[in-house]
Amino acid sequence: METTDKNLCRAQSLRYSLKGNYKNKKTIRSKSKVIAENESRLTFGQQNALLTTWKVIKIQTSIMRKILNDLENEYSNVKQIFQKAAVIDAFNREVESNKLGTLDDHVKLMISFFDEILQNMSDEIDMANRMKKIGQYHAKLKYSCAFNSEIWEKFGEITMETICSLDVVQVGTLL
Repeated sequence: METTDKNLCRAQSLRYSLKGNYKNKKTIRSKSKVIAENESRLTFGQQNALLTTWKVIKIQTSIMRKILNDLENEYSNVKQIFQKAAVIDAFNREVESNKLGTLDDHVKLMISFFDEILQNMSDEIDMANRMKKIGQYHAKLKYSCAFNSEIWEKFGEITMETICSLDVVQVGTLL
């Protein structure tokens, strides 16, 4: 390992001192990073506003349906994916199916996902891992259905536009 100073190791980005057992000693920078990872970036008031607003939005499943319908209108292959899933689901009604591909299933999944995010706001790492997992579930659609990152981006845009345009959200931002 290269050293630039007698007491610091360059390979460790100047985080660990070479004095004593440097693997167990953390500098102020590395300690603050650990603290920042476990705390939410939102204030208590912001968290409370989100939870209160979500209670009103959550019961309106038509909002999630509108988001998905708008996405279908933008990308015809998304509509085809949901239609194929509905046909397959119709044939598998008698048998318990783990398929969650229909539009109605996605409406329920979106509501429970937003619920989960808001209940676990303080655990950003866990939520980021959950989002990655959802992305991995959808990655298999890349080759079979031309599902790509552009669709994800549009999904995010539509979601933000739809939710931010709701009266309850706009009133909440005024308070």
